[in-house]
Amino acid sequence: MSKQISSSLTVLSVSDLVRSRQYYREVLGFDVTDWWAERDGLTGLALKLHQAPDPAAVHPNPPEPGAELGIDVSAYVDTWAALDSLYEEFKSKGAIIAQEPVI
Repeated sequence: MSKQISSSLTVLSVSDLVRSRQYYREVLGFDVTDWWAERDGLTGLALKLHQAPDPAAVHPNPPEPGAELGIDVSAYVDTWAALDSLYEEFKSKGAIIAQEPVI
């Protein structure tokens, strides 16, 4: 069967759409439009930021049994150097980092 899906978007409900778009653009280096936030194209890391009807109801995913943190979005890089570079970029711009990269 030929390839039918070329990319996908993870939908994140946010409590403040304007502030979230600004954070993804200015701190995380995403290209942000009215439709999505993406880094390295739609086949890189692409998200749909959705204004939650009730901002108080926005919560991160809970951790799986035995884990400390829940996971909402995962992304992969090609090398450890690329991971270190991305981490340092985010950190230098004041990104909120829940956990440092681990091997």
